[in-house]
Amino acid sequence: MGRIGVHGRACCVAWRSLPSAFRLSFPTTCPCLEVTCLGLMPTIEHESLVYLFRNRPQLAAELLRDLLRADIPQFDGVELDSIDFTRIEPAEYRCDQVAKLMYQGKPVAGIVVEVQRHSTARKRQVWPVYATDLRAQLNCPTCVLAFCTTDAVARWAAEPIALGFGNFYRVQVIGPNGVPAIVDAEAARKVPELAILAAHAHGEGDVDTAVRIALACELATRDLDPERRALYLDMVYAALGAAAKEALKMIPEGYQWQSDIGRQSHQQGKAEGKAEGKAEGKAEGKAEGKARGKAESILAVLESRGLAVGDEQRGRILDCADQGTLDSWLRRVATVTSCEELLAH
Repeated sequence: MGRIGVHGRACCVAWRSLPSAFRLSFPTTCPCLEVTCLGLMPTIEHESLVYLFRNRPQLAAELLRDLLRADIPQFDGVELDSIDFTRIEPAEYRCDQVAKLMYQGKPVAGIVVEVQRHSTARKRQVWPVYATDLRAQLNCPTCVLAFCTTDAVARWAAEPIALGFGNFYRVQVIGPNGVPAIVDAEAARKVPELAILAAHAHGEGDVDTAVRIALACELATRDLDPERRALYLDMVYAALGAAAKEALKMIPEGYQWQSDIGRQSHQQGKAEGKAEGKAEGKAEGKAEGKARGKAESILAVLESRGLAVGDEQRGRILDCADQGTLDSWLRRVATVTSCEELLAH
């Protein structure tokens, strides 16, 4: 394998932002330091997602209850545990996370969490083992929850697992289509980890939605500790598609970024904008695309701040092709108290 390729920057950003104790769990150093990136990148994506479940122990139960409408028993606490599934083949029986739902000091349910990036035949053999072994150890209902990074893998994981003699086992599965697009900052603040999962699920989709999710995550993580906030925001940025990243570069000066990656993206956009301004012979389509990007950024900031935007107002902003007007709105959108106030000048 070669040196760091097209994924190198996102890989290095994600690696630098991991807490020091988290990085020490890997037998290598930052990909920037003469390390092949192509083999490491999947591990960082996988472990970063697992890290969300470790940071919020009740996340697995919340996903089962709120997204899959599973019948979750009453619980007053969650314990993360490392359950031993290694009595038969030590190398093959390792799950990503186990969450024990507790009530009055006793386990009432066990959830085996698996972050799944690929369809792997071996997993379909061990998942039933995880569930039955955990049930025997805890003496309570158990399930396997697979969080899949693509819808194709989710469809594969959701297929019934034939155990033989007419018996089947089904895994609880969540893929990108099953994760809501969280664009409201208050909703994101209540469950930051779910907002990060939303960015991972929708970051490469509709640009307006992706930007609004990113801004909601930016606002929602401001009360978190610095290491956790930096990791979460860099995970968001790494999940965004190219068009969404370009839109973020046009967020107005008044918007206060809290993470280095956000500020760097904005500063890069400003520099590129100046360079583009000096270039000659810009195509008309490029100018229209730039105006559209600014308009979508304005709407994203308004809606992430919880300011109501009517259909007529949205149409006026999106249809505006005057760069001077758009720039004026961009400078003021982070400080106005309403969309009416923004458009009044």
